[in-house]
Amino acid sequence: LIRMAARTPPGTGNGTIISKVSPGDRIIRMRLTSTVPFTSNSTPDFSFTSNTVSNPFYGTKVAQYIAGTNTQLVVSPGVNALVAENPVLNPGAVGDPPIAYNVSGSGSYCEGTGGLMVGLDGSQLGVDYTMMPGSVVVAGTGSAISFGMQLAGTYTVSGTADGTVTTIAGTSAMLGSAVITEIPATTVEVTESACDTYTWAVNNVTYTESGNYTEVVGCVTNILHLTITASSTVEVTEAACDTYTWAVNGVTYNTSGDYTFVDGCITNILHLTITTSVTPAVSIVEDANNVVAGTLVTFTPTPVNGGTPTYQWYVNGILAGSGATYAYVAENGDQVYVVMTTSLGCVTFPTATSNTIIMTVNPVVPATTTWTGAVDSEWFNPGNWGNGIPGTISQVIIPGGLPNYPTLMLPTSIAGITINNGGSFIGSEFLTTASALVKRDVVNSDFHLISSPVTTTTFGEVFPLNQLQVWAREYNETTGDWDNLTIGDFMSVGKGYSVQMTQPQTALFEGTLNSTPVTMTLAKQNPGTDPDRVGWNLLGNPFTSAIDWDLTDHAAIDGAVYVWNGTQYISWNGTIGALSDGIIPAENAFFAKTMTDGVNVSIPLSARVHSATDFYKTAVANMLEIIAEGNSFTDKTFVHFNDQASADFDSQYDAYKLFGNENAPQLYSMITNSNLSINELPMAGNEIVDLGFTCNTTGIYSITASGTENFASDVPVILQDVKLNTYQDLKLNPVYSFSYESGENENRFKLWFQQVTGINTPVNNDLKVYSFAKTVVIENLKGLSGEVQIYDITGRILASRQLGTGLSHIQLNVVSGTYMVRLNTNSGTQISKVFIR
Repeated sequence: LIRMAARTPPGTGNGTIISKVSPGDRIIRMRLTSTVPFTSNSTPDFSFTSNTVSNPFYGTKVAQYIAGTNTQLVVSPGVNALVAENPVLNPGAVGDPPIAYNVSGSGSYCEGTGGLMVGLDGSQLGVDYTMMPGSVVVAGTGSAISFGMQLAGTYTVSGTADGTVTTIAGTSAMLGSAVITEIPATTVEVTESACDTYTWAVNNVTYTESGNYTEVVGCVTNILHLTITASSTVEVTEAACDTYTWAVNGVTYNTSGDYTFVDGCITNILHLTITTSVTPAVSIVEDANNVVAGTLVTFTPTPVNGGTPTYQWYVNGILAGSGATYAYVAENGDQVYVVMTTSLGCVTFPTATSNTIIMTVNPVVPATTTWTGAVDSEWFNPGNWGNGIPGTISQVIIPGGLPNYPTLMLPTSIAGITINNGGSFIGSEFLTTASALVKRDVVNSDFHLISSPVTTTTFGEVFPLNQLQVWAREYNETTGDWDNLTIGDFMSVGKGYSVQMTQPQTALFEGTLNSTPVTMTLAKQNPGTDPDRVGWNLLGNPFTSAIDWDLTDHAAIDGAVYVWNGTQYISWNGTIGALSDGIIPAENAFFAKTMTDGVNVSIPLSARVHSATDFYKTAVANMLEIIAEGNSFTDKTFVHFNDQASADFDSQYDAYKLFGNENAPQLYSMITNSNLSINELPMAGNEIVDLGFTCNTTGIYSITASGTENFASDVPVILQDVKLNTYQDLKLNPVYSFSYESGENENRFKLWFQQVTGINTPVNNDLKVYSFAKTVVIENLKGLSGEVQIYDITGRILASRQLGTGLSHIQLNVVSGTYMVRLNTNSGTQISKVFIR
């Protein structure tokens, strides 16, 4: 540290600046001398101090007269106080040569990887280091340095002083050299397949999935193309006769057992059953021989090696039937045998022929015999006849009102058959008879819809009495009107007719019984738009028994059928309806509707049933039957929730309402543009169903709900009387009585299949509380006395009044929400919760 004593500043105007040099004004210049030589190439390292520095660092003081005042200036080293020169002292002295450091980087590298790093393990500041070959120069840093990545070759380095450090001079060779070699890169590819897993020896990694895998070892790139197949087991079960050759391995086996064959990753397992072939045989016996004519004889086979056999029965060499047994009315000299086909797979022959039985049949004395049906419906059961099984000269009478009716399933011959009113017979295709008469009583002057069971007859033959007072008509679909017929007009099989007369008489259908299926072509040629006229066709039951509508082929037309019961048109849609189980009585006509002209309805022989038969068709879920009664008449309508149907008219599900006797109640559901006797619709969005009611007679009527048990427990069934604004839970009370005046609005009722908002199950049956819209409804069935209080959820009383008898309606002007209804009666307190919308 050199301190220079301050000088007294000159007076105003006497101070002189030493000189002007750039930048600024020189304020001091110094000369250094020493009796001892300065260190070669050293510098004095001059610097200013700030004017504010105090002891031990003395501040630089610079003063200037400004406006006549000696003013100290601010001195900021490096900003406005600069050292112009720190001269070299004792210049020209020779420095030491650069230090020799070790050359690093020898080694080898893989082809294509960019070589190795060449460098020095140390360096000096003020020295430039040159790598050869390449003449790469890197300045020393005082620590290890790098010349970057170098390819194969031998590299040396020299260091040369750059003159910035005077103590270093000249050039030095660095120690050693970097010898770099390049190793060629190679690729080794292998392809392997394995089951489930594979361990690669190159890297000892186990793989479980197929793929391409790479592992680099040194300069070798190993590539594995691997296919992994999951192990699997294929089991087959086979049965064979005597021997079996397995296609998997080509081996033939002759004994049963479990066999295994591994193919790749697949383990094949064969469960084999070998069966030794056997020879089938059959013999037959009859339950009677040497019988009277007309006797039903049953033949029974005894199979050997038959398994579950099938049989073909032959009479006199002609195929006569099939089945586990065979029964027929034998004739004298008949030869009967059976051919059995075994169900066993391992046989020497698939069929076997039995022994032959020769029948002896004696003639019978002719007689009239009446069907009693005392046992069953079997024609050939003598217990069903009053005078024995009928023969070729027998007159057969089938009366009405019996528990069972005959079904003939084997050919037989008789002299004649009479089927009285209400009687039924199935099997005309097997019956040979000289005459046939079917009777049907017409007992009143109302119109009746009838059909003929015989192939050829006229109205005059069917109604021989009082013919001038008999009106016969057929329905004309084209005009939508009824056309009159004469006594000479024929009654076509399968067609329906309307008849009306002033005096009762019995219709006599005499001729050949229809014994073939009937197909009727339906018309839709009416140009109008009235659904009660367009597309309606009057068809007829063509048989001497009832028919099941569900067993007819009517897929091309509407699904419902309509039958007149003397008061109402009753319908059936294949699932529900007032026409019980879709059974159409014998000699009865029926309406069917088509929306396409020229389509067919076929009534096969298999559609025939005895109407007295007990039918057990499946109970229908979500179906409600509603019955209106009054004035000595009834009517029914049906509502069925079916997700396959729509809310509009569905031809395959819904049935129109055809109005009946005007003095009878007419009940129906109402949809847009149609009244329905059967209404099928999805429940979602259709929980409220409109019911229409009309009648020409004023009086008291009732509505009874049947089938509420068909609905889930959480689905309510509630009847609303729109006129009275009352509601009745049909699950609790299925019968609703009401008064009706002729001419009232038909929109009388609604069916609710959702809660009439807030309806609750009461604590007892004396009091019921529910809500509708903003009205609280209270049913006081036993006339209990007491008080009604209605609260909101905060406990605030909204309404309070005396409990009325019967139905009470309390209107509330409140927002939607839950409210409490408290009933204080002489039998206790009941609190119910309702939801007001």
